[in-house]
Amino acid sequence: MQLPLTPAYAFTDYRSQGQTISNTIVDSAQPPSGELTPFNVYVVLLRGHGGENICLL
Repeated sequence: MQLPLTPAYAFTDYRSQGQTISNTIVDSAQPPSGELTPFNVYVVLLRGHGGENICLL
């Protein structure tokens, strides 16, 4: 059986600061450790390049 794979990587909102990302998938679920603040989601959404290239999970 063959499965189609797409190479990808992930990084935190702190790592994404100062970068513009062409296609973004944002997972806004509560992390297993720590907390998710509105600021974290705000930073990630600003990194995307246009509203049509951002996907929210």
